[in-house]
Amino acid sequence: MRVLYITFSLNACGGVRILAEHLSRLTERGHTCYLFALNGDMSIDWMPTNFKVIGKDDLKSVAKKADVIVATEANTVRVVMGIEVQARKFLFCQMRESLFFWETNPEWRRQVEKDYQQMKGILQPIVISQWLKDFLEEEYGYEDVPIVPNGVNERMFFPDPLWPNGGKPRLLIEGHGMNEAKDLHHMSYQVVDMYRKNVEPVELWGFSQYPPMGEWDKYWLLPSQDDIRRIYSSCDVLVKASRYEGRSCVDVEAMACGCAVVRAIDQGDDDLVDGYNCLKVHYGDAQGMYDNLKLVLQQPALRQRLIDGGLEYAREHLGWDDKISILEAIYAN
Repeated sequence: MRVLYITFSLNACGGVRILAEHLSRLTERGHTCYLFALNGDMSIDWMPTNFKVIGKDDLKSVAKKADVIVATEANTVRVVMGIEVQARKFLFCQMRESLFFWETNPEWRRQVEKDYQQMKGILQPIVISQWLKDFLEEEYGYEDVPIVPNGVNERMFFPDPLWPNGGKPRLLIEGHGMNEAKDLHHMSYQVVDMYRKNVEPVELWGFSQYPPMGEWDKYWLLPSQDDIRRIYSSCDVLVKASRYEGRSCVDVEAMACGCAVVRAIDQGDDDLVDGYNCLKVHYGDAQGMYDNLKLVLQQPALRQRLIDGGLEYAREHLGWDDKISILEAIYAN
């Protein structure tokens, strides 16, 4: 098959990483794969790839020969609908993106929700989690929306501690507070602040694609993929709170690197098994999350059990081969 993915940009982020995993692994199976971005630099230099990234000059000819064309986020839905070719068309839906700016940008919200309705019969949706499947089926009448879960690249994420612990518990917060759907920063920082004020000092690390907010002992802006692996591996606990995730990459990456996970989340927690590979509460329950963080840091045996559960879960459930087989069958049908 000739497969063309169209995305908004190729900036370093979990969503683009998943697209690159799809295309690289389909290429390894003998398919010819292309990626086109509407904006920004036309290269992925932050992770290894084996498919071709094309520019605007090549888009028309590649689309004309493609068997499959895939919109990969909200900004690309109308673009793919407007391409008049015989290829089978899909939306690979990694998030209900209207939630990103639900309150601050109602025009964006309305347009994205309108696109979910208007693409019916033109684009077949594929989702990464149960709640995304449920919302498309229950709110927009799609039938039997397939789920293709995310995997974790075992060649990229594995235990690789580089920076020894200095004695204090080392906590990690990933992300920022600019996204209304996720709110990755505010609650996580609040819980860490509660712990260091009420229990003991901590070393706080963070990384994101945006500049830091608050006070940090160490913070990486757009770290390399190797550094992300070493950051996970060198921290005691990932503290992460978000209202909605399509299916969070960060938690399972941390698990694969041997980092314990303390989580607050409402949707997108398909890979989070409370008491086995994480401790989990609903978003907004800062006291519950604080209590869980205290348990993990005060009980070394519990922390080790969560680390072992995370490594086992990654090994048994997060390989890519079965997921690419599902995806390949969908595109070939």
